[in-house]
Amino acid sequence: MAEASARNETFAYQAQTAGGQSLSGTIDADDITSASRQLQSLQLRITGIAPAQPPTARATLRGADFLAFNQQLAQLTAGGLPIERSLRLLALEMRGRPARAVNEIAAGLEKGTPLEAAFAGHAALFPPLYGLLIKAGIESNNLPAMLLNLGRHVEMIQRLRAAIWRAATYPLSVLAALLIVMTFVWTYLIPQFKPLTTVPEVPYYYYRATLTTSPPSLDWVIPVTSTLSFALISFVACILLAVLLLLILARLPAGRRLVEPLVLPLPLIGPILRWNLLARWCDALRLGVEAGLDLPAALSLAGNAIDSPRLRADSKLLMDSVAGGQPMDLRPTRLLPPLVPAALQLGAEQNDLTAATAMLARMYQEQAEIRLSVLPQVLSPLLLMLTATCVALAVVAVVLPLFAVLRLLTH
Repeated sequence: MAEASARNETFAYQAQTAGGQSLSGTIDADDITSASRQLQSLQLRITGIAPAQPPTARATLRGADFLAFNQQLAQLTAGGLPIERSLRLLALEMRGRPARAVNEIAAGLEKGTPLEAAFAGHAALFPPLYGLLIKAGIESNNLPAMLLNLGRHVEMIQRLRAAIWRAATYPLSVLAALLIVMTFVWTYLIPQFKPLTTVPEVPYYYYRATLTTSPPSLDWVIPVTSTLSFALISFVACILLAVLLLLILARLPAGRRLVEPLVLPLPLIGPILRWNLLARWCDALRLGVEAGLDLPAALSLAGNAIDSPRLRADSKLLMDSVAGGQPMDLRPTRLLPPLVPAALQLGAEQNDLTAATAMLARMYQEQAEIRLSVLPQVLSPLLLMLTATCVALAVVAVVLPLFAVLRLLTH
């Protein structure tokens, strides 16, 4: 719970590398102490650090732009081109602040600045933990594969968002229009019916002479219609505000930290994100094992390569088990299914961790793909049924006073 409630802040810093090269930039951290520890872990000597001023609107690499940049960088480095030369080539195809930032990163690398430190100096331009991912790729001696690992994750997230928006655009548009209509009905139309549903007092002898039954009671019509309209307005408004809030949180560093506690428990979307994170973690662990790292170092690399506090905690738990000589499958984990520690323990005993991690990565990626493929077929009917129910209740709220008045007039 403490992890979910932590709040990221941006700090501006000035530092020097081990070779005496001056470096400045920004870094995201929970507090100034955490920011200092991150910079020190990059072998930097801090000369100044303070909270950064609130940034103005500026260009960042997000979505398709970042995906293209990441894939091109992976392809260029896989072809044997030095990373600083690759960055220079990519900057030629970019404009504005992103192009300047990429050129600055390349210039820093040419002067001997560590790769992860050069990217940390432009943390506002790239997604969270991109510098740590670069560092993990270097430690695994397979930077292209680590970048492609992230690329598959970003592509999966984009496809998930596209599927959700395709299924939700029409129902959300109908609900927004319904909110406007019902607000008009509740505030203006329903009060107009109140005088019509009030039965005037008539002398008793008139009923005996002209009527065989007493007139119908309509006292319940206006309260019922008002309550139904207000409940419908509140429900639709909550849905639209929740969607708007999720869109805002998705663009904020503090909001991204709430993805796991808020989104992963959801019944349709949560499993897709969970299997995708597990596939990335297993694939990063495979890269570490293939690079010749021992199991604790590979677990640490996998935890640092994934932007998931729960997976990092699980990685630390498994590392402690290995360091203590205990089986990994005996300690409960927070996000990793029991199958993962059991498969890793079996792979370690058989000296075949590469095959075990590759199998796990492939299995979870296939599960994420299967769930993503059926998401539109399940989500679209559910949203349409919800929209149809709201429209039916709106029709009842509008028509009920009309029928009541007709009944009164025809009695």
